[in-house]
Amino acid sequence: MRYNFNFKVLTNRFPFKWAGENLNNLMKAIKDSLDDFTSKLNDVYDARFITYAVGDTLDNWGNILGLTRNTGESDSTYRARLLVAFRDIQETLTIAVLKNAIEATTNSEPTCREHYADIPSFPFLWDPKLFSYAHLLRASFILGNLNHITNPGFEDGTWAGSETQSTEQKYKGDYSGKLVSDGSAEVFSGYSNRIDINPSLYEYTVSAWTNITTFTQGKFVLRANFYDTGDSLLGSMDWKEFTAATTGWEKAEYTFLPGDFPVNTAKIDFQFAWILDGAILPSGTAYVDNYKFEIGSPATEDWTQTELDTIASDLQDVKLAILTIYLVEDSGLGYYVLKKTA
Repeated sequence: MRYNFNFKVLTNRFPFKWAGENLNNLMKAIKDSLDDFTSKLNDVYDARFITYAVGDTLDNWGNILGLTRNTGESDSTYRARLLVAFRDIQETLTIAVLKNAIEATTNSEPTCREHYADIPSFPFLWDPKLFSYAHLLRASFILGNLNHITNPGFEDGTWAGSETQSTEQKYKGDYSGKLVSDGSAEVFSGYSNRIDINPSLYEYTVSAWTNITTFTQGKFVLRANFYDTGDSLLGSMDWKEFTAATTGWEKAEYTFLPGDFPVNTAKIDFQFAWILDGAILPSGTAYVDNYKFEIGSPATEDWTQTELDTIASDLQDVKLAILTIYLVEDSGLGYYVLKKTA
């Protein structure tokens, strides 16, 4: 807040008022210095608000709002234009507008999680006297978590196992991973990239989209493998089992419990397989797409980077050109954030 203390107390009160000339001059010099410091401090504070900013500080607001000053334009005229631009943003930068824009882009119903819960009314209450660009820079949404699995949709090839890259069925993108068993043996996909984890510190969730078009016998499973720091296998877990064909694409999701991890687990990778059901050999055809491993609470949507880039571009049509998509990583966690461009 602005600093309004009156330093006349240093010269107008007893005993300073009746002090000797030397002491009085000293106190006056101190008062003048403090008054000058307070004035400069208030100038810095005022620069944070459109209604008080002048000169270069008002130009900073223009950079933030994407509205530059016209040649020879006065502060008062420029300020009026900036306030109009700010009102446009305030009217369009809402949860409803963002959701509608994303829904139109992806043909889905997004559930955006507000990133900064300490903002009392997102994005902010309209009050130019109380609002500063620091608040605008903090306004953001989490759109989805970072997927720590490389090549989750087999767009860049296979995982180097018995699976093939297929265009026959796909949930997203152009490809999926296809795994076929002819009833003569168990069949395994390759392994995903191996991911460092700390089960005592974070919650982990895995998910994948599966389409089993034919199922005769056996089991089809989605599997997690656990390793120690030296990459020695500690154990495996079939986090999802299928014993029948699916009806189109179905999403499987599992949040690991502390007891799921063997002692000394430090790494994890994933695969999928056709395996025995007792002594019965498996037979069937399955497709897997968008295999995802998240750190922290699972996101509601499975955004791909391409979709996020499209969202950022299409949002320009709703007066949100100043917003963009960021990938934020913090201590191993990751999430996609829709945020004001800094």
